[in-house]
Order: sequence, then C-alpha cells, then structure tokens
Amino acid sequence: MKILSKHAHEEDICQFLKDSENYKTQGDINDANAVLQISSTANKDLNDQIRSDNDMCQALMEIMSDEIKERENIVTTVTRDENLRNLMIKLNLSTEQAMDVLDIPTEDRHPFLLNT
Repeated sequence: MKILSKHAHEEDICQFLKDSENYKTQGDINDANAVLQISSTANKDLNDQIRSDNDMCQALMEIMSDEIKERENIVTTVTRDENLRNLMIKLNLSTEQAMDVLDIPTEDRHPFLLNT
C-alpha cells in the first residue's frame, strides 16, 4: 500500500479514506484504522495538512450554511416553477393540475402561483 510508505502522496491517502468509508464489516474497519494509524505516523506532516484542509472546508461550510441553504431554496423554487410551466404548456394543464402532478403540498401552493 502506497500510504504506508514514508513518502505517501496526498491523493493516495485521500483515496484510501474514501474507499474505507465503504467498509462494512468490523474486520475491514479495524484493518483500515490500523493502516491509517501507521500511515499517519509515517506521514505526520502530510496527515496534519490533510486534517487542516478538511477542518478548513468544514468550517467554511458551517460559516456559509445559511447562504448555501438559501441558494438551494432558490434553485428548488426556480426548478419547480419551470416544471410547472412546462407541464402547463406541454400537457395543457391548469396550475392546480400541474401542482398535483408534481405533488406540491397544499401549504406550498402560494396564491400568486395559482394565478399564472
């Protein structure tokens, strides 16, 4: 295994981490943990850098969570509106019928959408 050498590459360690996320049996998980312990000892600086990068990414995601959620909501709304219009035009459905097809809950059916 490349990650056990003293000159492991970041890509190899990251790939091993991704692969090990799919391990299901306790034996496989224990083996992966043992490999990671040896690798982190042999490549301390590189492992510290990877942890730092992951921590930075997680911190940025937490800081920007409100903005990310807002953009997700905008994309969801725009996509829903486009789907409604397409159903109404291509299948000649009313707004209410198109909302039924898309399973849009009653509480999400804004009055202004019913007038389009």
